[in-house]
This record gives sequence, structure tokens and C-alpha cells, in this order.
Amino acid sequence: MPKIDLTLRIKTADGEIKENLPTQEVEAYGEIAFELLGEETKCIEVQPSNKDKLIFLLIKSSRYTDEQDNNNKILYDAKLDREPEIELDKPHFYQGVGEISISQEEPKILKFKSTYPAGTTDEEKEKNKAQIEILVGRQAVVSCPSTP
Repeated sequence: MPKIDLTLRIKTADGEIKENLPTQEVEAYGEIAFELLGEETKCIEVQPSNKDKLIFLLIKSSRYTDEQDNNNKILYDAKLDREPEIELDKPHFYQGVGEISISQEEPKILKFKSTYPAGTTDEEKEKNKAQIEILVGRQAVVSCPSTP
């Protein structure tokens, strides 16, 4: 069974350091990488099973919501019937079934949207492009359906 080592390092104001989460055993994991251009929306299939099979979900990007310009955002959501609402302002990490219920939806498919300008020149297009990476760890063994 694959093991994923997660390391989290937190330093408090008084200098105390807390780190090293327990090793997570997963039955399967997947890495997804894609480009999101300015003014583009993409739906990405994250995993084939239900949320109770997810162990962790990590989303990171080469470009995040611009703190200086509120019009330039990278957004995502698990609700596909509306515009994405969750701002990708830094790497997002979800661990455990309760946390992975993004917007009370099962994150089988995530909808990503960039509000950065599309750009008219190759240089502008490249500047506003986001390289997004997703890492998902999950259980893969399921119960077999009974046969008559």
C-alpha cells in the first residue's frame, strides 16, 4: 500500500515549532496538472469515487488570487451549476472526510475559473496563465456488488 508522508511546519509567535503529521496510508493517489489561461473555465475530474474514500486533497498553483488587484482571481468549486466561489489565494490542503466536503459537495469534479485577463499578446497570455497541480490520495478498494 502506498504511503504519503505529510509534513506541516508551524512556528508560533513564541518560537514553538510543531511539525510532522502522521504518515497517511492510501490505496491509490493521483497527480493532475493543467494550465488555466486568463478568462478561462475548466472542469477537472479529480477522482472516481465518493468523498468518503478521499484521504487528502492538495491544490496548488503557479498563480494565485492577486492581493493587489481584486479583479484577478483563481477560483474553484465542487458545485458545477454555479460560478466558482472558493478563491485559490494560496495552496489549499484538505484532509479527512469532513474537510474534503467542499461546499457540501463531493469533489469528484472541480470547476476552475481564472478572472485574469486573457491577454492579446503571447507575453500577456503567458503572464496570466496558471499552472495548477492537484494531488489526491484515496481508498480504492470497494465492496463488490452481490450477484444473483
